[in-house]
Amino acid sequence: MNHVRFVCLDITNPTAYARYRAGMEPLLAEYGGRFLLDAELSAAHIHPADFEPSRVLLISFPDADTAERFFADPTYVETRQRWFTPAVPRSLAISIP
Repeated sequence: MNHVRFVCLDITNPTAYARYRAGMEPLLAEYGGRFLLDAELSAAHIHPADFEPSRVLLISFPDADTAERFFADPTYVETRQRWFTPAVPRSLAISIP
């Protein structure tokens, strides 16, 4: 059964975020993950975050264990720390079983 993550992002550095995406997408594919939705928002009237997200994502994985392995992968962790952390000061991720 697929495992999906709904993610809200507050992107303040689009250039660094683009580098994060370029670095993580090949690894995401190796784990069988893919983006189902990637939407830039001008306004979100209803959302679960305690901030106004500028972007929302749906990311699909084959299962929850694979998602956890992906997010713990040292290559992903390094890419996230280098590019995502300075680009996205606030985020919210919700797992959808």
